Order: sequence, then structure tokens, then C-alpha cells
Amino acid sequence: MHHPEPARSPRRRVVNRRLSRPKPLPDAKATAVNDAFVGRLLHAAAATTARFVRDRLPGSPIDWLQKPRRLFDYRSAIDACETEEGLRRTLVVHNLGLDLDTDPAWIAGIPAWIATDRPAPAGIADGSSRERQLYTASIVSETTDLQIQIFCARFARSEEEFRALLRIQFGSLMEGEATVRIGFDESEPLACALLSEAIADELVHLINAARTSQDENFEIIIEQRFST
Repeated sequence: MHHPEPARSPRRRVVNRRLSRPKPLPDAKATAVNDAFVGRLLHAAAATTARFVRDRLPGSPIDWLQKPRRLFDYRSAIDACETEEGLRRTLVVHNLGLDLDTDPAWIAGIPAWIATDRPAPAGIADGSSRERQLYTASIVSETTDLQIQIFCARFARSEEEFRALLRIQFGSLMEGEATVRIGFDESEPLACALLSEAIADELVHLINAARTSQDENFEIIIEQRFST
């Protein structure tokens, strides 16, 4: 005799769901601190790379940034850039072309933006208002496989100030090879080779015409490189 099977109760499917906690919102202060550190680190890396290229230093900029040094109280430049002081030491050493492990006591108090090993130019340190004049520089620098030609013109209060700016921008070797003059000589060979007629006319105009404060912000840098 056939007996009907008893009805089966429906199986319940139990799903183990773990409720995930919402991610905490980023701390605004921590984010700002981190962004500032990254900005300082990028600035330090750019200055270091520029120094190694300008002064043709052996080794790698990355190695310099990673190695502990007396300059940073035996920390690395990367770690030192956690503070503004670490960035200042980096910029001063590179802008001045100093030893790569300079004693920090030697550069204490030197602001990064005015880093120069020359005496403070008259009109800057004493706050006087010496009239700015147009200065020009011609630089020809050669290595075993490269020739670099640079023409630069800008207003400055003195040759010392002008050379200080050249040193910060191009490094100690380039600044030492620069021929600097007050005004503009159209017949100078490098000027003839690098400047267009329009630029040469503008330089002559800046020297001869009455100047405005806007004119004194004028700056021109022309650079070309040749493989030798």
C-alpha cells in the first residue's frame, strides 16, 4: 500500500550578512599636513635635480635625497622635508652651490629665496632704493658632448644682485662663466646669434625710453644647446 510522503517544510536560507562600517571621513587637518609635505618634497626634488644637472655633479639626485646626512641632523632630505626647516636647508645648499653635506650651523638663518654666497647687494640688505638698471649676460658653457649658450636680460640694482639671480637660476658654474654688462650691446656675438630683431629693439627701447615700474619686471632668457 502506497503511503503519501509527508509534506516537507520549506528550507530557510540563512544569509550571513556582515554590516560594513562606514568609512570615516578624511581628517581635514591631516590631509592639509600631508599635502604640505608632498609640496615641500616636490620642491626639494626639483631643486636637487636642477643642481645636479647645472653643476654636473656625479651620482644620482634620488640617492642624495634618500641618504642620511649631517645637513639634516643625520636624517634624509625626504624625512627632513616634513618641516619647513628641512626644505630651507635643501634650497640654501643647492642655491649656493655648497657642499652636499654642509654643517647646518654654517647656513643657519639664511632664507632660501635669497641664498647667495656673495655679499648682500646694496639696495637689498640696507633697504635703500637704488635705481634699477638693465643688465645682460652671455654664457657659453661646454662639456665633452654638449655646448650650452644662454642670453639673459633683467633689471637689477647692481651687478652683485644680477649675478646672485644668475647663480640661483643656473648654478655656480654657469654664473662663473657669465659675461655681464650694464645695458645691451647689439654687436655682442651671442646676442646677434640668439636674439631676433624684435627682441633687440625692445632691449634698446628699455634702455633709452622713460621706464615704468612694469618695464622693470621685464626678463628674458634664451637658451640653446648643441651636441658636440
